[in-house]
Amino acid sequence: MKLHWLTLKFSGNESQLEAPFLSDYYRVSLPLIRISLILAMLFYGVFGILDALLMPEQKSTIWFIRFAVVCPVLFGTLLATFSKSFERYMHPLLAGVCILAGGGIVCMIVIAPPPVNYSYYAGLLLIFIWGYTFSRILFIWATLAGWVQVVLYEIAAIWISPTPFAILVNNNFFFISINFIGMLACYFMELYSRRDFFRRQQLELEREKVNKANQELEERVEKRTADYQIINRALEQEMLSHKQSEEKFRLITENMFDCISLVDTSGAYQYVSPSYKEILGYTSEDMIGLTGFDFAHPDDLERITRIYLEGLEQHWREASFETRIRHKNGHYVPMEIRVREVKDPQGNQIGGILAARDITKRVQLEQEHKQAEEEKRRLEERLQHADKMDSIGTLAGGIAHDFNNLLMGIQGFASLTLLNLDPEDPNCENLKMIEEQAQSGAELTKQLLGFARGGRYEVKPADMNEIIEKSSSMFGRTKKEITIHKKYEKDIYPVEVDLGQMEQVFMNLYVNAWQAMPGGGNIYLETENVFWDDQQALTYTLKPGRYIKISVTDTGTGIDEKTKVRIFDPFFTTKKMGRGTGLGLAMVYGIIKGHKGMIDVSSEPGSGTKFTIYLPASEMEVVKEKAEPMTIARGKGTIMLVDDEQMVLRANKGMLEFLGYTVYAVGSGQEAIAVYMEKRNTIDLVILDMIMPGLSGGETFNRLREINSGIKVLLSSGYSADGAAQTIMKRGCNGFLQKPFQIEKLSQKVREMLA
Repeated sequence: MKLHWLTLKFSGNESQLEAPFLSDYYRVSLPLIRISLILAMLFYGVFGILDALLMPEQKSTIWFIRFAVVCPVLFGTLLATFSKSFERYMHPLLAGVCILAGGGIVCMIVIAPPPVNYSYYAGLLLIFIWGYTFSRILFIWATLAGWVQVVLYEIAAIWISPTPFAILVNNNFFFISINFIGMLACYFMELYSRRDFFRRQQLELEREKVNKANQELEERVEKRTADYQIINRALEQEMLSHKQSEEKFRLITENMFDCISLVDTSGAYQYVSPSYKEILGYTSEDMIGLTGFDFAHPDDLERITRIYLEGLEQHWREASFETRIRHKNGHYVPMEIRVREVKDPQGNQIGGILAARDITKRVQLEQEHKQAEEEKRRLEERLQHADKMDSIGTLAGGIAHDFNNLLMGIQGFASLTLLNLDPEDPNCENLKMIEEQAQSGAELTKQLLGFARGGRYEVKPADMNEIIEKSSSMFGRTKKEITIHKKYEKDIYPVEVDLGQMEQVFMNLYVNAWQAMPGGGNIYLETENVFWDDQQALTYTLKPGRYIKISVTDTGTGIDEKTKVRIFDPFFTTKKMGRGTGLGLAMVYGIIKGHKGMIDVSSEPGSGTKFTIYLPASEMEVVKEKAEPMTIARGKGTIMLVDDEQMVLRANKGMLEFLGYTVYAVGSGQEAIAVYMEKRNTIDLVILDMIMPGLSGGETFNRLREINSGIKVLLSSGYSADGAAQTIMKRGCNGFLQKPFQIEKLSQKVREMLA
């Protein structure tokens, strides 16, 4: 697929697809555009309530902008969508509507005095979101509208001179960043729309080719059948007539493309046409006196013998079958044979006439058709399996998040109680057992999060050879009966991974291999740099480009087909009750998919098992890990703790106060913003939960950064959907702490943040 890098228009050989794509895009987008225009009018008008609350003296001016200018234009555009000419002017018209709506917000910012006008800045974000996503404008037009709004905002920001310089710089950086993010979102939305359209076109072309091939085959069969009938009737008449008929017969048979032959009642050739030499390489002298059995493929002998005997019983009235005939040079040619009996004038059977046709091309077309259907079936199975795993993964991630919050409360209160007890107290041992059980539960939720693809918290560029070497050495020291063979690519591509999760992946694969080799055996580890082109990537629904290939092969008992189909399903296990959770390979599958990779398995009973993993390569350099001692580090300072779970909030507050810190504990994002506005000069660090109702952790982080761009924030969560934690980290969050955590880990992380 060839696209222009900026406009995304189809180029090269695919340029003729541009007009059909635009028409298809318009057809799909029209209902969404109408809904987005209705919602835009609704929200643009509803937000007028803020005008009356914030600036009653300017209400009439701002309501003029809202209800006399912008909303009528939105309504007019909605009516225009029902016009036949709307398709031609859709994108520039919607871009103009975005600019007008954004310009109206900018006017409100200019009219409103500080700090009231700060409340209207968020309106521009809604316009960006609407323009780049919901309005369905093509990327080039959406980008134009976005930058025009940025320019209007810059003019307004300069015009409002009393705006503090720090806020002006922060907002400029923020709005331009949001504009870039919107551009990227719009760019990839259109890119994926064009890619899906292109694939549908390709599938339709392939379907037309297959249908055309089938039609050609049917026409050929009908034509050949008619030819055979005409020839057979002609030959019957001519063979039973005088010498002139024999001459006609010779002229017909010797000038036909098909092979014509006469056999006696024993099946021996009495006459063969010259076309036998052209198709099979034999002369008449090579074949006279021999039978078809002398030239048939050994695997077809039983079948054609049965057909021959049935033909004798039915007096060879007519028979048709396919077989393979040996060419004179040794290879076999697929042929279609039609046989009909020949009688003398008295009505006695004296032999048969055979018409043989070379069907090599037809067989090749049928094989290609079967291969295409099989490839289509495999691709559909992969897509269905991926959809099923995604649905179950969402459920598993939600359960793991809630379970981690429960474990955090258990872990925190157990740690606090231990700190306040005498070591000789008999309850200390019980509390330590509670801590150990909480950690065991945390390990189980890690497996659930891995399967849910929600545990990628701290993704770093890494050397996969080092990860495999470290994990295999650790495993090899405990399992002496297993011999591990290693073959690493020398200059392996770096990959961006969560190191802890990758170690979990390989330890699960090693344990799986060990359990398949109860008497000992070999594990073969291999890494390799590979490149996938468009066709290879399409087979596995991945993007083309550079990947690293990792193979883990064992010499164990192998896996049958029935088990292999379900091997990555959650809670599926072949072990006895109590010997496994059934989450190991499901977690492996989820982690690899969460890293935008692919895992495949090949195995047969008695022949061992091979797991093959593909991970996308990174352009970033490898980051070395630093080990930290796990000791309790006390400190001083003021911390604002934000978490919607009261049990977690109490436990963490108690641990922080034990460590020597002053703690403000709040239960929501809205409350956190209010407290920080009041006590920002005394708060040294914010520990922020990521998943909260109402104002989420990510939104709270953004609002806090608007108040103080230099704020220190430690993100904390038991679940990260679709890499949300990593996204917040990239926006400037200072660190991440995964629930449930012990007091040692908490103290080390807080000390590191306040250093």
